[in-house]
Amino acid sequence: MSGIGLFDEVNVYLPPRKYSIRIALVYPSTYEASITNLFTHIAYYYLTENLDALVDRFTLDNPDRGAITGLSLKDFDVALVSIGFELDIFNLVEILVRNGINIHKQSLKPLIIIGGLPVIANPLPYLPMCDAAFIGEGEILLATIKDLFNEYGKEIFKENKFDELIHELYERTRSIYSKTLLNNYAEIKVRKSIVKDYNRVGQPTCLIRSKIRSPIYGDGYYIEISRGCKWLCAFCLEAFTTYPPRYRNKELILNLIEGGVKCVGSHRVVFYSLSFFDHPKADDILEHLVKNNIKFSVPSLRYTTLNERRIDIIALGGQRTITIAPETAEEHASCLIRKKLERPLLRKLISYIISQGLNVKLYFMLGIPGESPNAGRSIAKLLNEIITSIRLTRKEKVKVTINPLIPKPQTPTQYIPLMSKEDLKRKIKDLKTNVDTTKIRIDVYDWNYAYTQALIALGNESIGKLVIDVVLNKESLARFRKYAQDKLNYDKFIFRIKEPNEELPWDNIDLGLKHIVRSLGEKLIRAL
Repeated sequence: MSGIGLFDEVNVYLPPRKYSIRIALVYPSTYEASITNLFTHIAYYYLTENLDALVDRFTLDNPDRGAITGLSLKDFDVALVSIGFELDIFNLVEILVRNGINIHKQSLKPLIIIGGLPVIANPLPYLPMCDAAFIGEGEILLATIKDLFNEYGKEIFKENKFDELIHELYERTRSIYSKTLLNNYAEIKVRKSIVKDYNRVGQPTCLIRSKIRSPIYGDGYYIEISRGCKWLCAFCLEAFTTYPPRYRNKELILNLIEGGVKCVGSHRVVFYSLSFFDHPKADDILEHLVKNNIKFSVPSLRYTTLNERRIDIIALGGQRTITIAPETAEEHASCLIRKKLERPLLRKLISYIISQGLNVKLYFMLGIPGESPNAGRSIAKLLNEIITSIRLTRKEKVKVTINPLIPKPQTPTQYIPLMSKEDLKRKIKDLKTNVDTTKIRIDVYDWNYAYTQALIALGNESIGKLVIDVVLNKESLARFRKYAQDKLNYDKFIFRIKEPNEELPWDNIDLGLKHIVRSLGEKLIRAL
């Protein structure tokens, strides 16, 4: 059982001995995406250091054997699955099938527990392919597994003990959703588990790195400086599933960075945060890195938190593109989604960014409640103002991505319909015919993918079973969409308004924000 080194990894240790239990970490996307996801590292190091466990990892690039050991998924006692994106559900089923796991069996081997933002919001589509879904932050699940192992030993992780293990996880966290519990409890109420003291949450100093594959955002030490977001934009699944906002202590961040850049061998930091400059010490942190010649990259920024000084320091950190998401060019719609448009400020900031030799990436959405029939032209008008104000001549300097708003469970958009394909086409045509596309690049997210994403996001167990059938029969996403329309008649749910007092499939999942979701949802409905 010696390591086979599929990805020539460093910072991975596997002592040559026998282990009490075997735990697989499954990330049903590319290997690069898996090592970009911080929970991959948090879970690997926590389990390796705190349990007598053999821990290995599976991705789409190594679907049927562990990256380190070469073992099959069936050789493990527990599989912890991280879902980062709704369409990953198809990849998960593919991985299970390739490992010879009988998905239709009531209890799977290994015990499969699924988590991640889409699962927290609505676990129902994932129930047919797992034993349990965890509603909360992964660190809580890891700590609970450790406690159960210490109290009961390895026996509770054996197949004939799965029901007992699921029951114990539920009793200790109230954050487990599963078919077993639904069958054994008259009623279950599931609440989200969160890490209350964010300074105590696990963030490894070392990260797994491959000598032949790089993370999506390039080499560097990846660190989350905050979790949650105070703004609660109406469409943002991550904000509503990770609320409340919590901030890691500046001294702790700098200590982690000091050790982290040494361990990964790169003098660069990649920050994770939903709204970076909401951190009370964000400026101090960046200034410290600049003084110590450490490069850095910050994520998409809320432009109302930007100013010229902050743009200057981002440039000094080596970042070449600043990403901003105005979402809409219409003020009424912007207020409804809690992201008020400030047109003069936006133009001023973009002009300054370009003047400093940086690039800009802009994100907009269409299909927002309250937007006018001319929403595409409104975006074109704003882009033309930007082109004129900065005298834009190079197409590469400003890139624009347009997405249809995809309704998400546990957010106020859960009540609104997905915009039609025809409406999106019309508004995109209005946009492109009214803006100079020789000076600005515009990419549009495929409506078919948006529709598929909505089907999974707002789906129930029937949608999950349909996913399994489509994968087993090697059919396409187009066939999945057709079956959802014809066999499940799910279009009626996706394309209609849901009333605030209507019972939704995920209503017994309590993320602690139901009153805000309903109140904002009512405003969105009135704007339709």
